[in-house]
Amino acid sequence: MLKVVPVSLLLLLLLTLAFSASASASGSFARPTVKVENLTNIARENDEVSAAYRGSRLLVIIRHRRGIGHAKLILDNLRRKSIRLDVRFLDFAMLEGFTIGSGSKQIFELSDSRSERRKFTLPIVLSSSSEKSASVDLSWVDAYR
Repeated sequence: MLKVVPVSLLLLLLLTLAFSASASASGSFARPTVKVENLTNIARENDEVSAAYRGSRLLVIIRHRRGIGHAKLILDNLRRKSIRLDVRFLDFAMLEGFTIGSGSKQIFELSDSRSERRKFTLPIVLSSSSEKSASVDLSWVDAYR
């Protein structure tokens, strides 16, 4: 049996489809993305850095190989100029230094050298001339590298 659909419902469905097609074509509904650049150029094995969004948080995991490093996170398709950053250090004995920056601004510096803390959750205000992209710089040193 054929059902009759009200014209207003059909029109609403067509408008919704048209709007979502134009929004995804313009990128306004694109999910935020992150790319990791390991900036440590030493012949020995570098610390392993991975990053991924988990909901509205950006989770960064740094696994000890050498115990010293520097990485840049390239963030694209941003919806706002602040993020919640979760950083986890795996297999580190004791952090001697850890800093976070965005653009030319330093956002966080580990105040306690020889810290046994290995998990950090920080609100980060990004510094960038672009509205949709930014970068976050991370530097770390393990006391027993």
